[in-house]
Amino acid sequence: MARVARWGGAITYTATVATDTSVSVGDCLEVFGTATLVSKATPANKIVLNFNGTLCATPATTITTATANAVNAVYFIDGVNSKGIFHHATGSGSVTGSRDANVAILGSVIGTIKLP
Repeated sequence: MARVARWGGAITYTATVATDTSVSVGDCLEVFGTATLVSKATPANKIVLNFNGTLCATPATTITTATANAVNAVYFIDGVNSKGIFHHATGSGSVTGSRDANVAILGSVIGTIKLP
């Protein structure tokens, strides 16, 4: 019987991101890091994602008055460092998002999780 994981509501999100300025991908830079998603309802449930991809500056437009940073990356679940129901989980997917001049972050994490 398959186990079902439910967040049960809101999550907290933290990330450590490094940008390699020596590696350019077109007009973008290489980015890599770790993101952690923790259930607010059940803090013992935590998923750790290791990701890498690109960080691109988007120019100001008639709608926005400042540049933003867009991230496009792939991730793999770090099952050893994930906790609770996600300990030893596996999976992968994509991370997309942007940060505006006010440091508001919008994005999504889409992929698959296989529970142990």
